[in-house]
Order: sequence, then C-alpha cells, then structure tokens
Amino acid sequence: MLLVLWLALTPSPPRVSGVFGWDKLQHAAAFAVVTLLAGWSFAPLGTRPLPGWFRGWLFAVFWGALIEVLQGTLTRTRTADWRDFLADLLGAGAVYLAAVYWHRRQAGRRDFFTTTLRR
Repeated sequence: MLLVLWLALTPSPPRVSGVFGWDKLQHAAAFAVVTLLAGWSFAPLGTRPLPGWFRGWLFAVFWGALIEVLQGTLTRTRTADWRDFLADLLGAGAVYLAAVYWHRRQAGRRDFFTTTLRR
C-alpha cells in the first residue's frame, strides 16, 4: 500500500518501457494488486468470504480516491485525474469479480460433492 502511495505522489516515478509504460494500465494493475491483498486480508474475518472481498474492493476504491485527492492537493508536480481513478476502479473491479466467480464456483462444487456423498 505504501509503495502505491509513494509511486502516486513522487514527482517522477520510475517509468517502465513497453506496454506497462502506459499509465492507465499501471493504475489498473496496481489497484488489482491492492484489491487482491485487501481481499485476502478481509475475507477470513467473517464466516462468508464474499463480504470480505467486497470490503477489500471498497478499501481499494477509497484508497484510489484518496490518492487522487492527495495528488491534487499535496503535490505541485502531480495532478488528480478522474481517468486514473476510473482505471483504479477497473483493476479493483476485475479482481473483485474474479473472486466472486471463484467463490461461487467453489460453493457449487461443495454442494455437488455433499449431495453426491449423501446418496
């Protein structure tokens, strides 16, 4: 989380050449990782994992919004951009949707095996 914050607020963050040099792809990838880490952290807190993944997504969304506000207010070399925030949302949303799909698929498998074993 601190690495993402540092990259977002430094005057001249390191540039990666090639396809990952594209700013919006970097935003989406960074917030996919933030959502993945936050989702893994929040999911075990409840009896059901999906609300934890939603909290992870929500954390990433608020983190992205906070970074854009900080870029617009604390730095003179960076500017807030709603397109960056949109890329953050897309990266975070992709991980959240993948987690929902995976957990629902796993729940279907458990139901299949438990009903098969009862017969």
